[in-house]
Amino acid sequence: MSRTVIPDRDENLPVRVINITKSPVIVKTGTVVSDLDSAQVFGVQNQSTVTSQGPGATLLDIVDEVDESVSNEDRRRLASLLAEFSTAFSKDKNDLGWTNIMTHAIDTGDSKPVRFPLRRHPSAHLGAIQQHVSNMLQQGVI
Repeated sequence: MSRTVIPDRDENLPVRVINITKSPVIVKTGTVVSDLDSAQVFGVQNQSTVTSQGPGATLLDIVDEVDESVSNEDRRRLASLLAEFSTAFSKDKNDLGWTNIMTHAIDTGDSKPVRFPLRRHPSAHLGAIQQHVSNMLQQGVI
């Protein structure tokens, strides 16, 4: 479970989890996945530092979407934390990032590669296809 900033209540809190093991894990609805602990923030930057460095607009959107019960002081501290660790977050939808923590492989055994002929695409979709290909080229995916 990753560290998560949540509102000040202690039940029915949705959190995101990731399985980094090689085995599938089934988590049923209502399963308790972690204890909830309070955290102390140290070394908080003052507001002028945060705005001068400024987390990107996407990171500020994260602060804006925090539950209403979170105080303005905690929101400011969150913005400071996001600014400090801004390199850990995507800047936009095309900033995919990468990791070397996990690798992915598909075991095909002794099977031969399967090849299919190219298919024609409707001309109405060609612009969108070209845009997706351009985005993937810019991201270094292809």
